[in-house]
Amino acid sequence: MSAAVIASILCLIILLRAIRNLYNLLRSLRWLSSNSLSRQKEDAGTRFIICIPALNEQNTIEATLDKFLDQEYPRSLYSVYVVTTSRERRNAARPSTAEVVEAYRGRLSKEKAKLINVVNYPKRDGRMAHQINYLAQRLTSSLTRENVYFVIYNADSHILPNTLSRTDAQIALAKKRTGRYPGLLQQSALYQYQGRDRIAEGAGLHQTLWTLMHEVPKIRSQSSGLERLGDSRRRLSILLYSRIAHCVGHGLFVHGRYYLDHPFSSDILNEDLPYGLQACAIRESILPIPSLELASTPARLSMVYRQKSVWFNPFFEFLSFGRQLSARRLYKSKFELGYLVVQAYIPLFIWLLHSIILLGGLLFCVLAGPWYVAMWCVAISVYWFIPAAIVTLYRRRLDNGGTNSFWSIGWGVVYVLSHSIGPIWSVMRWGRARLLHVAPDKPKTEAL
Repeated sequence: MSAAVIASILCLIILLRAIRNLYNLLRSLRWLSSNSLSRQKEDAGTRFIICIPALNEQNTIEATLDKFLDQEYPRSLYSVYVVTTSRERRNAARPSTAEVVEAYRGRLSKEKAKLINVVNYPKRDGRMAHQINYLAQRLTSSLTRENVYFVIYNADSHILPNTLSRTDAQIALAKKRTGRYPGLLQQSALYQYQGRDRIAEGAGLHQTLWTLMHEVPKIRSQSSGLERLGDSRRRLSILLYSRIAHCVGHGLFVHGRYYLDHPFSSDILNEDLPYGLQACAIRESILPIPSLELASTPARLSMVYRQKSVWFNPFFEFLSFGRQLSARRLYKSKFELGYLVVQAYIPLFIWLLHSIILLGGLLFCVLAGPWYVAMWCVAISVYWFIPAAIVTLYRRRLDNGGTNSFWSIGWGVVYVLSHSIGPIWSVMRWGRARLLHVAPDKPKTEAL
């Protein structure tokens, strides 16, 4: 096959995916701009128990707690638990996360201080799922109440003052429509950069685009598809309406009883993404919250790649987790479970091959001649430059949209072309663990 033919095929793949992404982006921006949920404060009835698992979060936790104390929601209806862990190394020169939070509480009024609680997970070998499940077990009696939601956020989550009130309004609407409290609601995040590395800033812009092009559309598609699917087990209906959507372990609202019945798995490295597979398999809608949180992007490019390598862990765990769901009969249809697992793997394969397709397209276009190079430039413009410019201009109009410099669009090309480094790093780490017959690790990534 000639270089010209391969170049044409790769450019066509890039362009088709770029058009689809651009379509999804515009739909998400329109949805976020048009949604307005409101409910009178005196009618608010949902109680939120907010869990923030923390490990070495001294630099970020106070700014996050400020956002939760600034909620336009009755303070009698929510509380915040910072769950630290004994894994955190003690350092005489630096206070622990728990000590930082306690000092923070000491500066608050008594009314506000009551909202903040510190709970320590006592073991040294646990991960984030262990911290979250530990708190849920301690609060079992509260989570069994009908109107209680268990809410999980990261230590760098910056939410809007109306987040809890809007979520309460959405819960009320869903309950009115279905006659029951929804099991799951997901708030997505845009990513804000606060360092000086323009390529890392471009990586944050890329992650924001991923949220708007993929995460939000998938959640919307999953919840609307399940309404059409209902209780049907017909394979054609499943193929038409059953869609995978991933839960993300920050901005996740889980009905208390649902969480007690379906806690995060502590047997896998990335507990949140397979959690979405389980919800889809048992046909529990994941309702998208039309409000965004603002998360932080790692300040160095090396930390970005490390973060992505951690996020790629489900590639090695979805299949075994799907088998666990099958063995426990946590599905409505075994055919549907298999279909969902296949859907889960497709974007992971695309991510792994991402840089190969983009750089391979450029290489073959160079070999084929200048007209093909121009064709690649058009494809990459639709794939990256146009949507990046749209988001850079538009996100300032979004509530909690943050901002990014126009320089990040140009420098971000370096990250876009090397986007597969994280997945490749993950493959190498898992391969090494298998060869040495040890458990793979889950490196912690620093936001700042």
